[in-house]
Amino acid sequence: MFARLKHALWLTIPLLLVPAALALADATIPSADLKGAKDSPLLQRYQGSFIISYEQKAYDELNLPLSPLELVEPRQLDRKNNKVFQAKEAKELEGRYTRWVYLIPAGRSSL
Repeated sequence: MFARLKHALWLTIPLLLVPAALALADATIPSADLKGAKDSPLLQRYQGSFIISYEQKAYDELNLPLSPLELVEPRQLDRKNNKVFQAKEAKELEGRYTRWVYLIPAGRSSL
């Protein structure tokens, strides 16, 4: 009987913790840029948007596809168990890396 109670508790406790964690989560809409983030000097900011994620690296590498991605082999999987696709033509890029994620105003298109 103790084993059944123990099993029931292991199933019940996570069900109680998830709603509690969600209740404590901060889901407010940002009203200012992420601290320390700055716009690109080459691009104009979309009016009314906020930077919500910003990452900058002095050096990184990227394989830029120049042709459509094609399935490498139906049975080949990557380390996350996804099918592997690869472009026949690609260019290796390297150098400074900056990534911005903006939140645009509701009802607006990014186009």
